[in-house]
Amino acid sequence: MELSKKELEIFEKINLYERHSNISNQYRFEETFENYSNEKVIEIVKELGYSAKYKKKENFFQIIETTSKIKFYFHFSLKYGLVEIIIYWECINNKDKWGGGTFAGICKKIEIAKNEEKEGYIKKLASEIMKI
Repeated sequence: MELSKKELEIFEKINLYERHSNISNQYRFEETFENYSNEKVIEIVKELGYSAKYKKKENFFQIIETTSKIKFYFHFSLKYGLVEIIIYWECINNKDKWGGGTFAGICKKIEIAKNEEKEGYIKKLASEIMKI
């Protein structure tokens, strides 16, 4: 599914692609933290000014932020010691208008929409598998 023009405009306005890329590169480590306490994660999120809940069935943490028109769901998973961020939004007045995805997936869609697809982790992984 492609990004709409409005979605692309919003993501460009907030520099989502650059911000996600910078954070991903800045915090890329060889070592991961596979053992963590859900309570400690919720405590850290609270210190940052947000209220998070752990969703045991789905195995992720959830933060919900609501504006006058849109409800945002931020999910983050710490599976395998890595952080995966997922955003989902829905219009409060029109439940048919919604969108979302992983930040990495949205960034890939931004590359495609701008015709600037880069050699990224997914492409590299696929090309390595094809060599086997």
